Amino acid sequence: MPDVGHGVADDPSDDVNAFVTELAEKVKAPWVRAACAQIQHRNANGVVPIGLQRLLAAATAPASNAPPAPRRPSDEITGLPAAVGEHPFVVLESAGPVATAAELAALLNDGRRVLVTAANRSELAEVQAAVPPELAPLLVKVPVALSPAELRQLRGLLVTATDRRRSRLLQALPAVDELPSLELVTRLCRKAGRGRAYTGTDVIPELLDALDPDGRAAVIEVARQTQHYLDELAGGPDSEWMWALLTRMVFHRDEHDFQQLTQDAGRAAAVVQLPRRMQVDVSGPVPRNAAQLLAPYLDYLENGGRQRGLLRSAEQRAAEPVLRQIRINGSVAGDAKRVREVLEFVELHERFERIVATCERLGVPAPAGVGDTVGLARRLDYLAMAAGSVSALRHAVLFIHPESPVAVPDLPAAQEVAAAIIAYGGITEIVQAERELDALAEQVAVLVAAHLRAPEHQHAIDSLKMCDDAGYLQALDEMAGARRETLDEARCDELLEQLEASSPELAQGWDEPAGEPLPFGYAWLTSASDLLAQLPGPDSADVVLVLGADTLGLEQLLVAAAAPRMVAVTTGVTPITAAPTDQPPTVLAVLRKLAAPVVWTGRVRTGGAPRKKRTTRQSNGVASTTGTPTDSDASQRAGAG
Repeated sequence: MPDVGHGVADDPSDDVNAFVTELAEKVKAPWVRAACAQIQHRNANGVVPIGLQRLLAAATAPASNAPPAPRRPSDEITGLPAAVGEHPFVVLESAGPVATAAELAALLNDGRRVLVTAANRSELAEVQAAVPPELAPLLVKVPVALSPAELRQLRGLLVTATDRRRSRLLQALPAVDELPSLELVTRLCRKAGRGRAYTGTDVIPELLDALDPDGRAAVIEVARQTQHYLDELAGGPDSEWMWALLTRMVFHRDEHDFQQLTQDAGRAAAVVQLPRRMQVDVSGPVPRNAAQLLAPYLDYLENGGRQRGLLRSAEQRAAEPVLRQIRINGSVAGDAKRVREVLEFVELHERFERIVATCERLGVPAPAGVGDTVGLARRLDYLAMAAGSVSALRHAVLFIHPESPVAVPDLPAAQEVAAAIIAYGGITEIVQAERELDALAEQVAVLVAAHLRAPEHQHAIDSLKMCDDAGYLQALDEMAGARRETLDEARCDELLEQLEASSPELAQGWDEPAGEPLPFGYAWLTSASDLLAQLPGPDSADVVLVLGADTLGLEQLLVAAAAPRMVAVTTGVTPITAAPTDQPPTVLAVLRKLAAPVVWTGRVRTGGAPRKKRTTRQSNGVASTTGTPTDSDASQRAGAG
């Protein structure tokens, strides 16, 4: 026989190759050579049997001289499922087939995929007869006709099945492109003014319908004016500062400064636009109170006074310093007409200084010169009309109905409300929208026969009839979930049919158990020769139970290639400390050499392991399993539990 611990290779797969090559040369049994050939072929393709690789890696690992760590009560193994979850190799000290069947039942209740093998079929028959009757459907006669991925998918679908999902195959759902679009339904519901509790402009048609014709026409006219002014402002070259100023004016902020600026700009523009044929020259500094000095002198001249060279009046003496600095057509003003022209010039420039200061406070671009006040005055007048229009719209909407939920808090809201009022088509449009929604409901209803109609489909029909676009959106979401459930249930049925072809009892036990729901584990009981002659593919099983491991030769170690974990079951009570010096090495001896943990079955039990309750396939779709494996090598796991 080959030596399991003959050395340490650089690559663990080399140990596998060396072991199976030597074993194939020494053992002439055809099933051993067939197993060796399959393992070598998989190893060459990069699929190294994880169980055999672990076994040989542990056997060839250098021995450690460190003393073992002290054991604590929490370290004690409490059962075979827990031991298998923590260790890849376990020894089960059995007192007979009944106890072995009890531990097998515990693994099945834990959701494990188990291979049970022995040198002769009689041992398998004894264990099979001792398995609790309620778990008998989980014992298969041949390998399941599903790939590992398909089996995981099937178990996932079964564990999440609900009564509602099972009923999906008796229903029919319309195709997505056969249903009206959400945009169309939303638009019609808003025109109808019904359905959910609308806010914003959605309720405007209903509010306008409640007005008398004259009141309705007045509101629509105010909306048209507001939309005209706001559209002009939004698209103009000075829209930025005009929009910002109008926003403040709507809330009566900066109202005094705006009125002062409008008045000053209007008067300045009126003076600038007067037809004049004169040239004004300023030869020196003009006093800041020049207008106050000139006004009494102009009044003096217009009331019969005259300019004098001697005995000048007090008004003339006060005004002469200003008149000497400002000349009209090169001469000092002497008559009332020229003095008035000088006074208008002084007042214009004083007003221009106020305009510049007010513009700075309001954030308005100041005019570069007095000539630019004409354009500024025009823009300010337009702003005043726009502000009045927005205020009128706010007032009209505020009193359109005692319980009106529509508000105009800012300019964007004013634009939206004005557009909604202008787009209003009257009571006939509401009736037309309701009729269109009813027609859509009829179209959706005939897509599927009434006896095949799903609840989500009926919800969509009812929402259309009630002009409820929110309900229709919810129905669309529900139908998307229903389609997913239909696909899942169809896939579940397809996989169950495939499983039924090889294991009808297992398929029926998982799908429609006679009593309690069965766990999603299963066991295939087969002889070692049959198992090795046709090794299962990778990830086909979670654990292999080797019966009579204390009497089997090393060639039986090849069964470790069938699963990532192996449990060696003894045929009787054999002392662990017995040193088999005069007998050939056995599977049990190898695992003892590797210090595999030992699980004692203890007193023989007359029945199987206590059934672990598991919630599955309930109406609410909540499912759970017990005893999830903790193996870190997820690629070789079956996804048990």
